Amino acid sequence: MEAGMKSFAETRKVLFLLGRACNFKCRYCLQCNEEPVSFPKRVSEEAVAFLQKLADAQPRTQRQRASLRINLMGGEPLLYFPTIQDVVKRVDRSNVEWAFATNGSLISPTMVDFFNEHRVKVILSHDGPQTVKTRGIDVLANPDIKACLQALDRFSVDSVITSYSQDLLAVRAYINEAMGCAVPLKHVFLTLLNEVSADLLAYDFAAWEATCAQMGDVALVQFEEKRTGWESDWFWRYINRYYDFAEGTNPLCSCSTRGKTLTVDGNGRVWRCINGVYPIGTVGSECWDFNQRSEANIIRLYQDNKHDCGECRWFPLCHGHCPRERMTAQQRIQCEFMGIFFEAVATVMQQFCQFRQDNEDSGDEFPESKAAEGVLK
Repeated sequence: MEAGMKSFAETRKVLFLLGRACNFKCRYCLQCNEEPVSFPKRVSEEAVAFLQKLADAQPRTQRQRASLRINLMGGEPLLYFPTIQDVVKRVDRSNVEWAFATNGSLISPTMVDFFNEHRVKVILSHDGPQTVKTRGIDVLANPDIKACLQALDRFSVDSVITSYSQDLLAVRAYINEAMGCAVPLKHVFLTLLNEVSADLLAYDFAAWEATCAQMGDVALVQFEEKRTGWESDWFWRYINRYYDFAEGTNPLCSCSTRGKTLTVDGNGRVWRCINGVYPIGTVGSECWDFNQRSEANIIRLYQDNKHDCGECRWFPLCHGHCPRERMTAQQRIQCEFMGIFFEAVATVMQQFCQFRQDNEDSGDEFPESKAAEGVLK
């Protein structure tokens, strides 16, 4: 089991909760059924001092402080723009990397100027050519919004995979064409905390298998030629999870307050989950105490909701996904869909191991481990 932090100085990433208010009604929203929680409009002095302390505690590398990543979390963060201005200006540390995900509908030239001045990365949530069917609005069809997004110095896109966005190449082509350039884009599997409409899970499994095989072919070449690309980057994300499992360092999903990540709000409360549930302490608490509470909470959730996951062939890659998901009929459809991708990841791992052997390369990528050998069968 992954050990919790013994000191706040080990923190490398903060998920800073602004609030849950949102002007969209995305059909796969994770927060729609959560209990209401009050979040402050102005960040407390204690929370600001804590963030400053974390930034100052980052290790030095080549005479500079390592970066502390602070992700500003909603709801819709742009509804909290005054709070964003408040916390960014008051923390005021050059080694903080600020970022947030947004639906983009409220962005303005004034906001763009602020984000560029303070090096804030903006991540647009968008699901490609059929985004209207999942998110209700295609903000890239609005020329004013698109102009603002194009003016951002630090910009990327996150896309949730549903039946309407499972053609990843089509999603990428649509966004790149709309933005007029190649945009960094990360694909994210659907999380099912609530029952969703069946059409979101009406996957074309045969088409998905072909897509995953195509991505795998490209990723393999990128690995062999030591090149980067979005395909190998995405595969590598899950190969790293395999490493964690094989080494026994992190056999469960790391999200929110776990490992070297903290979830904090403007009052200085520390939460187990990024959705503002399971409070486990404050920034004035002993670090080890709330890490133990966090670990106890995630283990209980896995025991209650995911007790069968440990027997799954894909557990070394999946890590059980979100521990709050229950194994419903919908979840089993989602597991089958994700399993097709994991099959492609395992195939690439096998082929690359063979490539290294054939070329007598002594590198240690993708080590075969008895702890995770089921993935490579």
